[in-house]
Amino acid sequence: PSWLYRFESTSHAQLDQFDARGLSMVMWSLACLGVRPGSLWISSLSQVAVEMYPPCTPHATAVLLWSFTTLGYTPGPAWVRSMLGRTAQQLPDASPQALAVMVAALAKLGVVPPPAWTTRLLAACQRCLRQQQQQRRRRQ
Repeated sequence: PSWLYRFESTSHAQLDQFDARGLSMVMWSLACLGVRPGSLWISSLSQVAVEMYPPCTPHATAVLLWSFTTLGYTPGPAWVRSMLGRTAQQLPDASPQALAVMVAALAKLGVVPPPAWTTRLLAACQRCLRQQQQQRRRRQ
């Protein structure tokens, strides 16, 4: 679409001004529309996301990974390792949905996360399950 060229050229130089939520929402919107921006634009967005401080939240990371897989873009292994390393500390605060989307996207990308990240992921999943069990008991 013609608007995509204008969008890419206008936003490319401004990607570093987006926060994590903004970057992930832009990618999510494009993925939902089924519109794949150019490789240079996606690569630039990926670089901004991985260098961001504070790092992307688990939710933003999940949305980015889902968007990439939906659009058929495969970030390099170094990018994935770096992004996972930067979000590892935040996994305990991740929602069940963010955890599930991250795992599904990583599987689609064929990525095997590092053992330390997987350990944190499993601990976060256990926390979510305990919370759900407690909520069920309160309802009974």
